[in-house]
Amino acid sequence: MDVTSFVSIKAAFDEALKCFGRVDVVVNNAGYTLIGDAESSPPGNTEVRALFDTNFWGAVDVTKCALSIFRDINPASGQQGGVIVNVTCMGGFLGSPGSAFYNASKFALEGFAESVAKEVAPEWNIHVVNVEPGAVRTNHTPTALERMQRHLAYVGNPNCATNRMLGSIDDVRAHGALLKPEEVAEGIYMVVESVDKILIRVPLGRVAWDAILEEARRTGLDWVLFAKIMRFRGRCCEKLQITKSY
Repeated sequence: MDVTSFVSIKAAFDEALKCFGRVDVVVNNAGYTLIGDAESSPPGNTEVRALFDTNFWGAVDVTKCALSIFRDINPASGQQGGVIVNVTCMGGFLGSPGSAFYNASKFALEGFAESVAKEVAPEWNIHVVNVEPGAVRTNHTPTALERMQRHLAYVGNPNCATNRMLGSIDDVRAHGALLKPEEVAEGIYMVVESVDKILIRVPLGRVAWDAILEEARRTGLDWVLFAKIMRFRGRCCEKLQITKSY
């Protein structure tokens, strides 16, 4: 299925309905990575727009098709509803150097998904989840990773974190710590089978969990500091209270 073609998307759903009569789970996993210095993207940002066509708009069109099937077609063969799983990676929660546009596409998808989850009526029984794994041991690096032309101001500068990031990608010794595809699949299955509640965001793997929890902790500290500054300057509502320490 080509997610940049609505005709291809609809054909895939039509074939699934022909074979199974219904669709219960849809996984938005199509995507690729564009790495490099954000400043190096030329006017028009052609590469970036192509990235968004796949990573974001493709998932948007797939989601819209899935929603109508979950709500309007599935009741004819059983329970109404279904689950949309977006594989966004931890880059949908926190930004990293050299991945500005990739992260932006994943941030956009997570924001879209969260809004859709709040738009659908509860009785439709439709759930949306953003699964956020760390790096996975697949053929993603040789086949689904594109490098932008470097900006000369950043090349060779030891203070520019993108250089370290690019070095880690090229270091095959670091690839042993990657998640196995089977682990991601198992995590998705556990999320979809969740009895109590399907969360809107689920980090997968130790690397993703640690990075996202640290980002949340750091953000909490920043907010507490900002609240203290605002209270000190008398610009905050008198009812503002800091109820939790980080």
